[in-house]
Formats: sequence, structure tokens, C-alpha cells
Amino acid sequence: MNTISEFIAHIRKNLTQVDLKYVHPVMYIVVMDPALAKLDVDAAEEELASRLGLSAEELASIVASFGLSLVFAAEQGKENSAYAFLYRGTSLGNWLPLFDKGLRDEWVNSISSSASATSQTRALHFYGFKGGQARSTVLLMLAKDLVMSGYRVLAVDVDIEAPSLSSLLNARTSSVRSSLVGLIRGDYPEPVGVSVSQNGGKLDLLPAAPSVESFEMDYAAFLLQVTGDPSLLQSSIERLRKWTASQSYDFVLFDHRTGLSTSVLPVISAWPGSVVIATRPDSAALNLEHVVSTLLAAYPEYPGLFVNFSLDPEAKVGRYNEQEESLRALLLTVLADAIERGQDVANGIDLNADDLAAYFVSWYHDRAFLSVDVPEVARISKDNQESLRLIRELLGISPVIHNLDQRAVPAVVDGAVISPSGALDEGLFVETQGAARVLQPNLPSFYVFGRKGTGKTRLFRELCSRGLGFPLHSASDLARGLQSQSATAKSLLSRVNGDFETFWWTLLYSAISAGGEKEYLQDLKRRLDQDVYIGADSGAVAQLLKSRGGYFTFLIDGVETAVESAKTGALVEALFRFLSTLQNDPDFSSKVRFRLFIRSDLPIGIQNVEQQVHARRVDLRWDEASIFHYVLAEISRSDWFRSKFTVTCERIEKRRASIQSVSLSALEYEELLLEVFPQKLRRNNLLTMTFFRTYFSDAAGEGDSRSSFYPRVFGSFLTKLAEIGSDEPGRALDTDGKVSHLAVLEAFTFAAKDFINEVKQELNFALALSPDLDENRKLVNALTQGFSGLTTPFVLDQCVESLGVRLPEMNKGALRESLRRMKDMGIFEDHPSDSNKWRAGRLFKEGLGMKYFR
Repeated sequence: MNTISEFIAHIRKNLTQVDLKYVHPVMYIVVMDPALAKLDVDAAEEELASRLGLSAEELASIVASFGLSLVFAAEQGKENSAYAFLYRGTSLGNWLPLFDKGLRDEWVNSISSSASATSQTRALHFYGFKGGQARSTVLLMLAKDLVMSGYRVLAVDVDIEAPSLSSLLNARTSSVRSSLVGLIRGDYPEPVGVSVSQNGGKLDLLPAAPSVESFEMDYAAFLLQVTGDPSLLQSSIERLRKWTASQSYDFVLFDHRTGLSTSVLPVISAWPGSVVIATRPDSAALNLEHVVSTLLAAYPEYPGLFVNFSLDPEAKVGRYNEQEESLRALLLTVLADAIERGQDVANGIDLNADDLAAYFVSWYHDRAFLSVDVPEVARISKDNQESLRLIRELLGISPVIHNLDQRAVPAVVDGAVISPSGALDEGLFVETQGAARVLQPNLPSFYVFGRKGTGKTRLFRELCSRGLGFPLHSASDLARGLQSQSATAKSLLSRVNGDFETFWWTLLYSAISAGGEKEYLQDLKRRLDQDVYIGADSGAVAQLLKSRGGYFTFLIDGVETAVESAKTGALVEALFRFLSTLQNDPDFSSKVRFRLFIRSDLPIGIQNVEQQVHARRVDLRWDEASIFHYVLAEISRSDWFRSKFTVTCERIEKRRASIQSVSLSALEYEELLLEVFPQKLRRNNLLTMTFFRTYFSDAAGEGDSRSSFYPRVFGSFLTKLAEIGSDEPGRALDTDGKVSHLAVLEAFTFAAKDFINEVKQELNFALALSPDLDENRKLVNALTQGFSGLTTPFVLDQCVESLGVRLPEMNKGALRESLRRMKDMGIFEDHPSDSNKWRAGRLFKEGLGMKYFR
């Protein structure tokens, strides 16, 4: 007898009644024999050995080496004996007992009733026999796909030995309560918000542990604890299941540890659900059928499916090599058994592997994952998009959630309104990945960074309109909260006389005291009207919060233009000290949350800023997919484009939901764009799509991973095209009915210069060329014009010398500092292959009139 199974089979062959029971971490062999039960243990073991044809020493050696425990009990009254604990339900912390058919059937029966319990939230489990099989990748891509359809999804990382979801999603947390460890400790769950979709979908994450370096020993202790007592994990997931019922989640996706990990079965036992099993042909393991059979038994209605990951970039849909075909036949046969178990016995049908071919879903090598861990669904290959669709179908998930009428979707409006900050820009609100994350209603405090033109203020306005925050301070052209450069703001800043922390504390005090925005402004004006100005400090706000219930979320924007350039640094430093207190002092952090919208360069140089914004930072960035979705949305709302490209605009409108959620594939959005624009710009012999990707980008070349796009530029470009079309119809369209290549180039030149003119408004506050504000504006204007005709890339000192010749009224030190500031703002960047040089991004090069030097 070389194995446990052989030993158990031998006992069952030679004894009438034997029970097998498992209570972690011991497998008990219960010998039910009245005669043996009356003997002392040594005598009973000696008699048992004799019946089995073994010596007492041989029996003892086998039991010890296999880690088993022998129990002798009379059949009658066994449940009232000292071993009654063995019969108090089935609780598994290990795969060991499930390789016995009797215990496996007992476990399946126990969780089947739990699986059928009424619940609006459904569990999906993702498991693999080993790592590197795209298990976590498929989970996250399915999660994104579900969110785009309007579903509310919670991802839970139960791969406790090698958790990865927080890293893949870049959604780390410093809070223990927001992790699986906190759940085990009995904390109330506080998942990390990852993203939301315009139609009400959202993705939250419960990571395995907080991303805190000093937490390493705590996590090791946690692993030791749950490994020693897996029931802790099971009971915690049971609590999570009850909690999610009140949170309106549609799905909870569990990312499991691989192989025979002790964490897998407690989780599935606590919350049975369909199991997506990732596999590769080289991953077959010992008793594979029993492992798969166990997993697929958890949810009879939709047992699960297999995802076969191929690293072969030449792999074709529906084609399998010999090894894959062998594995496929084995696994699908086991699945057929699992599906049959869930059938109505009277009306069931026999299934075989060929009937279930679709359940062996291929996941292909995909270049979209080379540059980013979790790309948007629209960016992955068509084959993998089809695999996602098939996974949803096989799991019984509807393509689109049914109660979308209850989830607000902003309407498309006609007529372009463009303002300097973007506050009044209209049209369909296209959700980039960063924007979708910020729109999550229950996020902690966040810092939203972005360059000029990336939509910070437009997003600020969207949060205001959705009631997701109170506008504490806004851009000068948005009438929400205290407007930058307004008379009230200027008076208040004058009263604080450089004490900018008092400025922020006063705003917060008045906002908490007020019942609304109108009352907030009235309170600020009342303070200014008094003979002796009365400000506020942290103590006053803390005292006020004690009398207020719930929590507040405040929105801050317009910092860039709040004060003249010489004072901007001090204002921003005071703002970050103020916000640090709000997020770290318990008197405030439990009741006050904030969203700061700020230009990316402003915090540079502030002490400990990286630690302050760690895990709380969102960078607004428009990649290729998101910007072209925005272009389609803008085209469909333009009167001129609708009149000239009626059919295309109707097609765009039909895809409105996909455009809002940035879910069209590259092929789909390019096809629509090329119904409007020419395939190629004849004048410069450049493909139009290549032109869009390069000339409208802030980096140098197509495919540059650093490149980002600006919706304001494309908006201005399209507005100019419509203007040309209205004023000179014959010049706007080519003979084939598409937009003329000459009109494209003219509109781009206009848009690039218009963007620089808007950037100058922030340069007026960012560059300190003169203490006089009016004189500073004149010098900024002269500086931006001075770049015309200069070459890029360039050496800083040489560029300063050239500008000095053109602008003798400016000293070279101020010019050098101004160029460094413009680099911080993203107008210039380091040359990737020559550390001695800078270069202007393509868009800024065009706007400044610089010339490229090869």
C-alpha cells in the first residue's frame, strides 16, 4: 500500500462500515464496530491490524506516514460520542478529502443548496492549475467588459500567496479595511474604487492586502493564520456575501491561487459560483479530473468553462495541436458530467465532449498587453474580444444590463461652446480611464493631475452636475462655488495677506456651514463685509465637524489662475499642507473627502508630495482610443457635419453608448473616421490616421508611448472645419465628398495656434517675467512668438541665446527659468536619445511655429 487511496480502499474491502471524515488539518478514518469501540486504543489498533493482515507496527507506521487518525466508534450513538464534531457539517480547508468520491459528493451536496440560495449578486471564480495562464488577465478584461455594459462588479483578490490585481489595476490602498486582511479581521469592507461607466457600471476592488511596506510582517502572519485555520477565510467570505447584498453589486469576481492551494475551497464553499478554469496543454496535473469535477460542481446552473491560453502569436481560432486536443477532450468530458448533474433528471440529455466544444474558449497572444497590463477592451484583438463575448454567453450573462433606464446618461447637445478652461465645453462626455475612476462616487480623497487641455475642468463640472461633490473653488469661467479671479476670491486673498492656509480653511469652514452654493458665497461675503476680517483655522473646522453628521466631498479647481505667478508656488504649497491635514488627521479624514484638479507641474518641488498623493493620484490622459471616440462624438453633434455626412452621423449615433464608454475597436472608429476624412493627405503624402496620431500628439512620433492627446485641440479643429465648410463650401469638400486635405491642414494649423493661445493664459500665471501682471502678459506673449522659426530639438543654452537676441528686454536667467517651467508643463520634453537636448512635442512645435531639425 503505497498511497492513502490504496490504504482506504483496503480498509473498506475488509471492514463492513467505515466513515471518512475531514476536519482540517486531519483526515479521520472512523471504524464503526461495537466490539472495537469497547477496547482501549492499543488493543483496538492491534485487532484492526490483524483484520487487515498487518502487524500493529505496520499499521501504526502507515497511519503516521500518511498523517491519518484512526477513530473507533459504535455505529449507534456515534453522533453523541467524543467524536461527534466529525459529523457537524462539511468544512473543507484542503483538497485532500475531495479525492475520495464519498467526501466529494458530500461536499457537492452541501454547497449546492448554498449555490441555489436567492441572491442578486453572482460569484464568478477564476482558477488555474499554475501561473502564466492568463487567469487574472481574463478576469480583469471580463470585469471591464461587464462594467461597460452597465454591471456593477467587485473583484476580490484571494490569490493570497501571490496577489496581483491591485498592481495590474494600479489601484493600491493604504487602508487595511480596504483589503482581504481587513475582512478576515472583522472589518467592514471598504473596496477600492477603480472605474465607472457612463451607464452606471462600476468596478471596485478588494485587494489581498494594503500596499504598505511596513505591513509585510502582518501579511505573513495573516497567511499563517488562514493556512492554519481555513475556516476563517470561509466565514469571512460568507460575511462578504451578506454585505454585498446591500451594495447592489451584480457580480463578484474571485481571483484564486493556483494548484491545490488551501485558500481555494473555503472561498468557493462560502460562495459557490461558476468557475472559469484557465489552462494550457502543459498544465495537466495529478488527478486532474477530480480537481475539475470538484470545481465545476459548485454551481450546477452554469458550472463554468475553460480558457485555453496560447503563447503562439500564430495560433488560429478553432485550431488545436495534438496535446491541446487531448486536454480539451478530457476537460469537456468532465464538464459534460457537471452539466448533466444540474439537469432535470426526467428531461436530461446525454452530453459528450463534442457537444460542448464552445466551452473550451481560446485566449490568444495579444500585443495590446505588451504596453499596458490591462488595456481597454476596444484595444485587444478581435479574437480575444470574441472570446470575451463567448465567455459571457456561456456564463449566462446578458449582453446589456436591463435596468439602464434608471441610470442617467447625459444627452448629446447641439452647438459648440468652448471656453478657456473647458468648463463650458459641451457634447457627449467621453469617459477616459482616468475620468471613469474619478466619477466613482465612494472614492477616498483624490488628486487629479492633468496638463492644459486634458479635461480637468470639464470633469470637475461633470462631478458637480452629478452631485458627486461640493465645488469649493472653481475655474474663473465656471459659475460654481468660489470662482477663481472673482471679486470675492480676490478680496478674500487680499484679506489673508499671504496666509494661504487660512484662505483654504476659511473656504472649508464656510462650505460646511452653508446649506448650498448660494449660502456658501453669502457666508464668504459676510466675512469680508465685517470691519474686522474673521478667518478660520483647522481647530474651528474640527469643532464644526463634530456637530455635522455624514461626510462631505469637496471639489477644488482653478488653482492655476487664482493668484499672480509670483504667489502661485506659495498658494499651492499651502493647499497641499491643507489637504495633507484633511487626509491624515482623524478629526477630518473620517468626514471630509476631496477631489483636487490641478495642472501636473504645479506640485513639483513640494516636500513629500509623492508620499502625499501615493495611491490617491489620477492622471488624466487621452490615449488614441479615447481621443478618437471623442472626435466621433463631436462630429455627430456638429450641424455642418450632420448635413454633409448624414449617414455616417446616424451610424455614430447608433453607437453612442459605445462611444461614451470608449469601447469601439480601432477598426470600428477608423472606419467611421475615414467615411468623413480622406484616406491620405495628398499634400504631404501622409495617411490621415497617421497625421492625426502624430500631429495632434504632444510627443514626437506615432506609437510613442509617452504621447497624449488634447480634446480641446480636436474640438477646435472640427469647429474650424465646419466654419470653412459654411463660409466656402467648395473648399471644404473634395471631389469624392470627403473633407478636403487642404481644409484638414488649414484647420489643424488654426487649432494648434489656438491651443497655444489658450496655454498662454496659464503661462501668464506660471511665468514670472515681471511683477506687474499686465507687463507679464505682454512678455509672455512676446516669448511665445519668439520661438517662431527656431529649431527643435535644441540645446537649452543655445535656445536661450537665440531668444535673448530676439527678446533683448528679457534677461537670460528669466528666459532659462521660463523654459524650465514650460518643460514642467509638458510643452518641452527631454530628447529620448540625446540627454543634452530638449524637444517640443509635435503639437507644441506647430503651435509655437518651431521647425524640426533632423
